[in-house]
Amino acid sequence: MIKLEKKYIFIDVDGTLFEHGYDVPKSAIKAIKEARKNGHKVFLCTGRNKASIQKFLPIGFDGFICSAGSYIETDNHILIDESMNEKTILELTEIAKRYHIYYSLETTHITYQQPEITQLFALGTTYDQLNSEMARIIENRKDEMKAKDLEDYQGEPIHKFVFIGKSKEGVKLLKDYCKERLRFILFDEIISNDMINGEINDFTVSKGLGIQKIMDYYHVPLEATIGFGDSMNDLEMIKTVHIGIVMENGSEKLKRYADTITESPLNNGIHNEFVRQGLIKA
Repeated sequence: MIKLEKKYIFIDVDGTLFEHGYDVPKSAIKAIKEARKNGHKVFLCTGRNKASIQKFLPIGFDGFICSAGSYIETDNHILIDESMNEKTILELTEIAKRYHIYYSLETTHITYQQPEITQLFALGTTYDQLNSEMARIIENRKDEMKAKDLEDYQGEPIHKFVFIGKSKEGVKLLKDYCKERLRFILFDEIISNDMINGEINDFTVSKGLGIQKIMDYYHVPLEATIGFGDSMNDLEMIKTVHIGIVMENGSEKLKRYADTITESPLNNGIHNEFVRQGLIKA
């Protein structure tokens, strides 16, 4: 069997590339740059939309999978730009409103969300009390270029429906609605107030399918892939790549599917695992 020297590395952003409240570790930036110099390709693979990854692009990447697979770019080509059906969005919002579940609508360029989402949490709430997806949502509210109030929504194509609430009945109805036609992902519960959050997008897209799309574009088998993630929206990625790596700070549920566990971002997990995988020298 021919040894696949060049690797295709897919890295989640929130909770993986960095931890909220901190910058991307210098060790991770160094590792990514060095790996690319060594001939490997490195991609972002995130639930974030295209607008909210811009500050990471100067690090240097070969492409990105955004909105959990709904938008993909590599080699200056858009491979996927898949929005959700308008009727579907309307029906999801009706369920959410009925059960007092708050939600946001994510487009390629901006997120429209209810301001009540950030008001659900006390001022003293710290990032380590939130899962990485919820921390991202709250952080987006600080930047008007990334998030606007839901009432400003003008009908742009939606890539992802994100929700948070206490009603287990309402969340179950959302899940039942999605059955066999939409992709429903539930995150770990956040802090101690029984809040549940998750995301919904088209069944034809996922991080895993996005990775397959990129590998098909480059005509390279999945045996050349490595993926890094931390939360349950990384599950399809971890299951798709040849070597699935979960961060120490990540979801205990996700760790069950990992080939290996690496240190947290703050403890140089990306850099250390790049060394262990032979992508760069120590």
